[in-house]
Amino acid sequence: MKYQTDIYLDDVITPESTPYGLDVYLNEFNLLGSGEAMTLSFAFAVRDSYRSAGSKIGDVIAVRPTKWIWGTEERKRFLIVEINIIGTSNTNVARILTVPSLSNGAFRNLDDDDMVAGVTVISKRRLQFTQASINAMAASVGLTINWAQLQDPMITYQPFDGKTVIYTSYMLDKYLAINLTSAQIGALG
Repeated sequence: MKYQTDIYLDDVITPESTPYGLDVYLNEFNLLGSGEAMTLSFAFAVRDSYRSAGSKIGDVIAVRPTKWIWGTEERKRFLIVEINIIGTSNTNVARILTVPSLSNGAFRNLDDDDMVAGVTVISKRRLQFTQASINAMAASVGLTINWAQLQDPMITYQPFDGKTVIYTSYMLDKYLAINLTSAQIGALG
């Protein structure tokens, strides 16, 4: 079933699209502090886009600092989960978790040099939490997800509200076809 809100699934939430611009966006991540762990607020796609190269269920749509106050529409369109990534405090990681999957395997956004070299975007997002890994995250904090409610854009259903998940290799790198460990995530930045 197509929902009218499908058109929003492929909107990119970027620093430029935030009301205060890039400087405030980057400073929010700098306020995370340092230490042996980093908790981030993730927004995941809850249904596949109608576009073939668009977002898929579980794609990382946006990453924000912990305790981020998501908007009403974001809470209807995306699954919001606070995830503690133990073993990394590299705040640069948070900025690159929404990059597309490129045909050359580079872990960054497409740029002009790539266009000249014929690099293409394979999929809208490189990193994904599969439906099975989202269910496993839910189980780790004693939850069961009602996917029918989650995918209904007319209601706000956020089963992870008030919960923080400890990261244990839930994130799939679609290009490499492997689940990333906390150490591998930390090395991205």
